Amino acid sequence: MVVANPLSGRGRAVEVEHQILNRAQALGMEVVSVKPTAAADVTPMLRDSIEAGADRVVLAGGDGLIHQALAALIDPSTPVGIVACGTGNDFARGIGLQRRGLRSDLERRIEVALTAPASCVDLIEARIDGSSIDGSAIDEEGSVRFAASVVTGGFSVAVNARADRMSWPRGSSRYTLATLAALPRLRSSSLRFLLDGDVVHEEISLAAVANAPYFGGGMAICPDASVDDGRLDVALVSSTSRLTLAAVLPLAFIGQHTRHPAVTVRRVSAIEIPEGLELWADGEPFCSGAEGPVTLTARPLLQVAGAGLDMPRRIK
Repeated sequence: MVVANPLSGRGRAVEVEHQILNRAQALGMEVVSVKPTAAADVTPMLRDSIEAGADRVVLAGGDGLIHQALAALIDPSTPVGIVACGTGNDFARGIGLQRRGLRSDLERRIEVALTAPASCVDLIEARIDGSSIDGSAIDEEGSVRFAASVVTGGFSVAVNARADRMSWPRGSSRYTLATLAALPRLRSSSLRFLLDGDVVHEEISLAAVANAPYFGGGMAICPDASVDDGRLDVALVSSTSRLTLAAVLPLAFIGQHTRHPAVTVRRVSAIEIPEGLELWADGEPFCSGAEGPVTLTARPLLQVAGAGLDMPRRIK
């Protein structure tokens, strides 16, 4: 099954879809292609196809399409091929499927998505269950959501929201301009985080919980994050001035921001974020902040074709 987001890359995903279909048919594969008209259509479409016996799902789009598809793809027996052609493509980059400078190597990436063996990678599982920071339960039912790359709160939410409203420029430079435009409204949040049982009090400008290194169109916010270690990297940018933040964020494109005294990074097995902080994940709205505390963990839930091909250390 091939799923293409007709809006990704200003229509580029539709062109890519045609090339995927042509190559799949040349390989003798039976192919079903769909183009969701709304984000809410992605999960039911995928579930129906998987139940009907689809051997592999190929996604042609960006991080938003991947994010919307996760709920249907967490069955580890279903391999997923990714041909990234969106704005940020952070998840594909983070698992070795989209190195900088390889955007033109489309034929190779299509071949990988269609035919490469799959490796299991972690996802971020977010459990919104109403538990308070001290462990007392408020809502026993709660809900579970999934993210691929990074769950973030604070200034980065304002940047994501502004980038979504921008029609120009194309590509990751949109996030750079959105960052500059959002700086005048920089605010800090007073939060309590539970990091592996340790309660941490922080005044923060930005928080990022990373399964994979990248967000915001190539910013290596947690450069050492790994999608196969069962852990999450947490980057906190302390309350700081606009000028300092403007100086720190560009360093994230080369992973050097972690040396700045305003930035701390920890690797944890779980983090609880208290109620009140709006969260986005994979460039999409994720949690309003009024739904209750959110507990984030990493779990091996997704089989991705060719994951780790261009990474320095192969995914197991």
